[in-house]
Amino acid sequence: MIMANLFSASNQSAPLEVNHECEYFPNGLESVRLESGDRWKQCKKYDDHDKHYFPANDIIDRSSSLNEDQRRLLREFSNRVVGILVEWTSELRPSDYPWADKRGTRELRFGTGFVYYVSKRKEGQPCPCEDCRGKVTTHWTFFVRTAFHVVFNSDEAKETRIDLFYDEKGFGDDSRTVWAVSMEESESSKDTDQSILLCVTHEEQVAQKLTSSGSFWPTLVDRSLIYYPENRGLVHALGLEDAIKGFDHAVIFSHPHGEPKKISVGRLVEHNDHSTFNLPPGIKYRTPTCPGCSGAPVILIKAQSDFLDPKRFPWNGPVHRASRGSTSPINYSQSGSYQYPAV
Repeated sequence: MIMANLFSASNQSAPLEVNHECEYFPNGLESVRLESGDRWKQCKKYDDHDKHYFPANDIIDRSSSLNEDQRRLLREFSNRVVGILVEWTSELRPSDYPWADKRGTRELRFGTGFVYYVSKRKEGQPCPCEDCRGKVTTHWTFFVRTAFHVVFNSDEAKETRIDLFYDEKGFGDDSRTVWAVSMEESESSKDTDQSILLCVTHEEQVAQKLTSSGSFWPTLVDRSLIYYPENRGLVHALGLEDAIKGFDHAVIFSHPHGEPKKISVGRLVEHNDHSTFNLPPGIKYRTPTCPGCSGAPVILIKAQSDFLDPKRFPWNGPVHRASRGSTSPINYSQSGSYQYPAV
């Protein structure tokens, strides 16, 4: 397990360490599936990971606390959460930026991302992927949002695989891996720690599964499907109402340690600027995160309302970026722009 020890700033008399949370697999792509379970067991950030993370499939498909509409909507959200496997570290990374010690190497770096836009079927148009090299093919493009420290520039983006639908140990029947094509540099920023990746698929089944997952966005913000027991929502399904009742909280879908997709829930601590921590404005929470969670979408839920605040729901909102402290850690995201993507 490797976490980038990026900042060591002074806060009163104690040094402050901020760790960005990618997982490294020096032995490459094949080792992700083989070694992720050992990383999960060996991680010291939490005593028992199984008490802090919940398999997304188990909760969504099997919990009796979710009705069918809630199950469908949460499944559609989960389908858009992806693994990010970066097989190159750019030599252009600044010396004071995460993973600078890996510059010019092909050690695989693992993070999480979120598919926030899928194009309509494209026919009679050049395909931008490496295999087609501009050949006219039937294809679909989609955009993945992750953290900038996960994918730094287009050189890294071209060496990045997107792990789709990885919900079960092993690849599973539905899991797919596609290559990213490039970074949308005008939409990506080191200052905001946001990276937007252009990706391509030629599989209609993949495109349909991702596209159908966009239909829920206007619906999910109408009612709280996550917190309130009377709605039999996700937190109720996890049995965590008493632990977070009365508090705003953050829900994160991610791939900790490169493992199959997990859900974690915790209290929101603050939503303000992080100037004290040498970080951009953002959010602090006690929602469990580990290496592999960098770039994961962070859902912010109000505790004192039956309704979600659309401005705090993460379709272009915060992504997880860092952690501080080895005991009772505080975790951080950037602030996000809270804009609805065009779908």
